[in-house]
Amino acid sequence: MPSTQPRPAVIGYLLLILLVLVGVCMAQMAHDSLWYDEVYSMFYAGGGHYGPISPIDTVERVLGEQRHEKNPPGYYVLLNVWGHTVGWSEFATQMASLLAALLTVSVTYRLGHDLERTQQRDSTRGVGLGAAAVLAGSAFFLYYSHELRAYLFVTLFGVSAVWCYWRLLRYRRTLGLYAAFSLTLAAALYMHYFGFLIVAVLGLYHLLFAPKNRQWWQVVAAMAVGGLLYLPWIGVLLSAAVRAGNELRATALTIPAIIETLGYAFSTANIGLLALLIGSAALVREAYMRFVWFCAAGGIVAGIALNAVLPVLTHIRYLTVLWPLLALLGGVGIGWLHRRGLPLAWLVAVLLLIGVGNTLDPTFIRTLHDYYNGNTMPWREVRAELDQAAQSGDVFAFHSPIAELQQAREMDYYLGDMPIRFSTLEAISGRAENDEYLNNVTQFLTGVPRLWLGIDTTRAPNFRLAIFKQALVQQQYLDCYTAIERPELRLDLYVRPPTSADLSFDQRVKLALAAPLSVDRSHSARVLLTTTLAADLPADTYSLGLYLFDASGQVVAQIDQGLPHELQSCHLYRLDLSKLPAQTYTLKAAVYAWQTGEKLTGQQADGSQGELLTLGAVTLEP
Repeated sequence: MPSTQPRPAVIGYLLLILLVLVGVCMAQMAHDSLWYDEVYSMFYAGGGHYGPISPIDTVERVLGEQRHEKNPPGYYVLLNVWGHTVGWSEFATQMASLLAALLTVSVTYRLGHDLERTQQRDSTRGVGLGAAAVLAGSAFFLYYSHELRAYLFVTLFGVSAVWCYWRLLRYRRTLGLYAAFSLTLAAALYMHYFGFLIVAVLGLYHLLFAPKNRQWWQVVAAMAVGGLLYLPWIGVLLSAAVRAGNELRATALTIPAIIETLGYAFSTANIGLLALLIGSAALVREAYMRFVWFCAAGGIVAGIALNAVLPVLTHIRYLTVLWPLLALLGGVGIGWLHRRGLPLAWLVAVLLLIGVGNTLDPTFIRTLHDYYNGNTMPWREVRAELDQAAQSGDVFAFHSPIAELQQAREMDYYLGDMPIRFSTLEAISGRAENDEYLNNVTQFLTGVPRLWLGIDTTRAPNFRLAIFKQALVQQQYLDCYTAIERPELRLDLYVRPPTSADLSFDQRVKLALAAPLSVDRSHSARVLLTTTLAADLPADTYSLGLYLFDASGQVVAQIDQGLPHELQSCHLYRLDLSKLPAQTYTLKAAVYAWQTGEKLTGQQADGSQGELLTLGAVTLEP
């Protein structure tokens, strides 16, 4: 018979679980851009260029928004206060969700520990730690631990309400505990509408099983206080319920889909392990098991019943509030296995390895998510590239064959404070027939000197992309370079041909800068150059030389490359400055016959002539 785990060891295991959770979530924070619903969270809270605003303004934004879900304002108000306190960077705001995840795991541990303290047969050992490991080992839970969404907060306040309720039933009752119960119930409801599942489960359990004495009425009164605190939002709830029932009926999950997806998501695709833990829990005959089974099974039944009456359960993430209750059931199974000889450390390690592995592998999440957070566009990278290379007056156009509203909101968050215009191709009206879309694209391109074209490469394009590119050709845009090429997205820069040249060599080779000379993040000088060649220029005869001179007149970097074959073209050249000292460098160009070395005589815009002409200067900062 194994000995009971000493409390310092249990706390050590719990800290390890929390540290793993922190490490995994922080790694994900550095990778993912915000997606549609997260951007709306920023909008409501006043983050980024949407603020600053007050918490009252946040509530007014939630009430005034007509195109997005009408969720209660609790999370957005909390995010508003958090952002004003710690800052509005994506990392800072996502830390709020991570904190909620850590607290949720901790409260789940404490609830399991308090349940086990009431056992009479010594059937289990380590229920609290097992429940914490099951919860933290759920890749679905880990994923939402860095999302700017309300799910982890309704889960936190939901399990906190369950913990308070259990302590009211089994331990010394205090006014503070009653107040905490009322506040956590109300907070869960203000975080998300599916917080009502917790209210339903606790209310039914209290009605059916709690002793009907004076304390019974006191708990009812505490529940009533929580409900009264929610009264200001009841009217909005009713209107949102009617709207959601009408809009989501066609996409709501069926009962088999709910059960199948719930098991897959909660078990992190390990149904066999979940069955083992539930089967082990079924062998436990302690008094507290009625409460555990009722909370876990009752929560699922309540969710299914709600969806039958009001079909709004379109994604399993809305049942995240039940995760700690299901984790309790798994924790009991772990406690039973540990009581019969399996080392607790091994059980915890297996659960964490499964969860971490499926969290770092995007395949698991993408099997459960649609586009909006399964294949989020790398908007951070797009913004970084445009910060580096875009100019005032540029236009960014983005194509994805999915709903235009979602892409437009994401683009607005990441690009809305830049001095450029941006649009989706889907926002340009018109059909393919009778050149309707082509004519509207041509109008869209009027007066646009430079255009950035982003393409969602995870889906086959619709007719708009081909017609848009056709318009670019008709308007004689030059394809300069591919700035980003990833599995999710491709970003290309197009420019109109120059009306005049910066340098002209023998009147047959004309060069013009399509952007000011600059230094990029990799400490390379960026030279975006358009080339116009005379039709009678012999092919494969001449090369272009770009030479960077320091203050003493020495060549410190150079590029020699054959002239392009196209009569008009645009290319990006990079000269490595990473090993050079900080100073201002002069860039000069020459055109020469590569076989003989004979240089063509050129002329600058100011009329000066020579074989080596100045294109401009670039400064390398310390």
